Amino acid sequence: MSRKGDYLRYKSEYTHPNKTDTNSANLAYESSKRLPATSTIRLGLALSYSTMVYEILHDDKSAIKIAKDAFDAAIVELDSLNDNDFRDATLIMQLLRDNLTLWTPAEDDIKPS
Repeated sequence: MSRKGDYLRYKSEYTHPNKTDTNSANLAYESSKRLPATSTIRLGLALSYSTMVYEILHDDKSAIKIAKDAFDAAIVELDSLNDNDFRDATLIMQLLRDNLTLWTPAEDDIKPS
């Protein structure tokens, strides 16, 4: 599941994404939601998929929602993890947070309409 999602993202970086690849990446991401919110596979797929949606599909709002939902769901369950799992999950969560910081415009950047 994780490798398939990553493969489809990397493939789309070098070729124009087709509907089949986009749907397959979405399916891999949706399938990962059956895993615990702190699963490194689930978090990694959310990171890869949100990056693909942002960079390849140019859908900023959806990418931000995917990354934020994954981060918010995982943060609630962090206390239940052992030290190793906690460390692994928080590393990926930091990458999600970094992307959210980059992708979310600062209020100063938002121009009134």
